[in-house]
Amino acid sequence: MTITVDFPASRIRVSSDQTALDVGALYAAIKDAQDSETGVMYAPIAAGAGRFDLGGGRISGLVVRLNSPWQVEFLGSGQRTVDGGTLVGGAGGQPVAVTEGTQVVLNRPADAFGVSTSGTPAPTAEEVANAVAARLSALTLKQFIALS
Repeated sequence: MTITVDFPASRIRVSSDQTALDVGALYAAIKDAQDSETGVMYAPIAAGAGRFDLGGGRISGLVVRLNSPWQVEFLGSGQRTVDGGTLVGGAGGQPVAVTEGTQVVLNRPADAFGVSTSGTPAPTAEEVANAVAARLSALTLKQFIALS
């Protein structure tokens, strides 16, 4: 498994031998790249939040929002999956680049989304994703570092 970050192209490339991508591993690779000698010269690639202790042995899901124009690009062909958290954002709101011959399934855990219990209509997935993106965008650098 290889995840490489191409700063000039704003692409995070996943090697062709990898059919599944864990959002936590992706975020760790992004943070490592951003902390590199090259990475510090570029604007942040993404923001992440989650893995909060919910009590009772439960931990909230990880949400990673790619800043535009960044996208994940799977090399090779065939079906690929993104698991282990929620991946949002990217160029035009699309976190995964279209690659000929590749189908990508974004598995999103149910605990990463809000549930309405007050009798009001539940928010749509897009509304939740937009709210998460807005919250991540509002974080100060100090808050972002504390979450990392």
